[in-house]
Amino acid sequence: MKRKESTNISRGPRIPGVLPSSRFGEQVVSTGIPSLDSYIGGGIPIGSICLLKDTYPCRYGDLVLKCFLAEGAVYNHDLYVASDKVSPKIFGDELPALKKKAGGNSEEQNEGNVNLNDHSLKIAWRYGVANPTTPGVVKGQKEAKFEFKKKTTVSSLGNSNLKTSEVLERKDLMPVKSLELLKEIAQSVAPFDVSNSSSSGPKKPVANLIRIGISHCEEQTLNAQFMMGLRALVRRTNSCAVITVSNCSPVSKSQELQAEQFVDYIIRLEVILEDKRKSELGDVDGICDVVKIASANTIKPNELPRDLGFSFRNKRLTFQELHIPPEGENTTQRESSSRSVNISSGSSCGATIRGKSIDF
Repeated sequence: MKRKESTNISRGPRIPGVLPSSRFGEQVVSTGIPSLDSYIGGGIPIGSICLLKDTYPCRYGDLVLKCFLAEGAVYNHDLYVASDKVSPKIFGDELPALKKKAGGNSEEQNEGNVNLNDHSLKIAWRYGVANPTTPGVVKGQKEAKFEFKKKTTVSSLGNSNLKTSEVLERKDLMPVKSLELLKEIAQSVAPFDVSNSSSSGPKKPVANLIRIGISHCEEQTLNAQFMMGLRALVRRTNSCAVITVSNCSPVSKSQELQAEQFVDYIIRLEVILEDKRKSELGDVDGICDVVKIASANTIKPNELPRDLGFSFRNKRLTFQELHIPPEGENTTQRESSSRSVNISSGSSCGATIRGKSIDF
């Protein structure tokens, strides 16, 4: 028998910062927050849209977005930034810096030198669950990669491929329409088109990707027309988008729900203002509710993570599971008193078990 010769399959080059997901074989990019990635399948898949719903007036969603952009700057991905409340250029120049380790190296430089010996692996007490995306790392217990102690720019992180929205920079009296913003995004992602519909012959594989970050442009983004157009763009290009919106947007609720139908990920960040409730939930700053996780590779519904919280300690944003509150003093006293209870009875059976406690 003659061995069948293997056909030459044209595969694109490996893009730095793109990893296989633990769900359905998707190619994902990190959000820049490893603790959040561990709960959503390793990151945000290429060709998807993630919507972050923030609690007014806090803007923790913008912190996630800045980590997402800073992660792309480290891997030299192209970046597109649009912001309505703050100038896009200023927004792109206020990214978090890489966290330095004790040896003076950054997290990215030490990423490949992790020792996974049995003695170095640590299991979280009582609530630890193995992370499916990275072996030997406890789910949700990864340290932050970026910190906001010092602001840095895209160029300081080694990237010069930053594009800011020009239509939002204009000082015209007329508000920017959704179609104008969508056309600008289409021009930015055009070089990353991976479709084979061109009649000029085989296209050269795309060697990079573009990250789209849109901050608080509710009037332009929260409508079905914009989301449907953006979804078509990211599906046919090497790109993914993260959009932050406020819960007090001027857009109607019905219009917002229609726009959410075209979004792949929906994450709601609810800030906790009461100190008592913060302490009861383990000193977290807010609750993270993953409302929707969709996949382009399957129609099977995904299991959503529950009981997540986020905290902003030492200028670092981390996500974790909400733990059961510790037992109070009353319960401790009740347990100690129950141990000293002696069962006394006048019968012969009671005499045999005197001095012992019975557990039912």
